[in-house]
Amino acid sequence: MAKQPAQERFPELREFIKGNDQRVSDFCACLLPADQFRQELVLEIFREFGEDYRAQAAAPQEGAAPDALLVTLFQIAWKHVQQSQSHAYFPMVTGRDTRILQELDANLLAAQPLYEKTRERLLRVDPELRATVVLRDILGFTDEQSAAVLGLRWGVYRHRLHRGRLDFKDALKGLPRGAAENTASA
Repeated sequence: MAKQPAQERFPELREFIKGNDQRVSDFCACLLPADQFRQELVLEIFREFGEDYRAQAAAPQEGAAPDALLVTLFQIAWKHVQQSQSHAYFPMVTGRDTRILQELDANLLAAQPLYEKTRERLLRVDPELRATVVLRDILGFTDEQSAAVLGLRWGVYRHRLHRGRLDFKDALKGLPRGAAENTASA
C-alpha cells in the first residue's frame, strides 16, 4: 500500500483536530486549577502535535494503530499539564495530603453551578490519580489508550484509576483526601 504524501493527509489532520479540540481543552481544564488553565496552553499542545505529525508523516511507518494519533495528542497534552503543574506549588505532589479540609456545604448546588463544584472537588484529587480518572471516566478513553497516554504499566494504571475514583468519590462527599484509607485502617 502506497503511503500518502503529508500534504494529502492534512485535511485528515484538520478534521482530527476539530474533533478533539474540546476534549483536549476539557482534559487540561479538569487537571489544572482555573488560575493555571490558559487557552494558550491548548494552542501550544496543538502546535507541538502538528510538528510531531509532520515528523511522523516524513518517517515511514507500518502497522500504526488506528488510535495512535489520539494517544500521541494526549501524551503531548499530559506532558504540558505536568509542566504547568511543576511551575505551581502542590503540597500533595510529595505524597498524600491527609490534613482535614475545611467544612464544606452539603448542598453542591448552593453557591455555584454543579460543573464548577464538581470541578473544584475533582481538583482536590492528587494530579497523578486525577489524570487517570479524567481520561477514563470523563473523556471516555479505553484503559489501553489511557495507560499509553500516561506512559504507565497496566498494573500501575489500574491502581491509580482505582485510588483516583475512591478519592474523587470522597471529594464529592466533602471528605478529606485519603478518608477511605483512614477508615479502613481504623
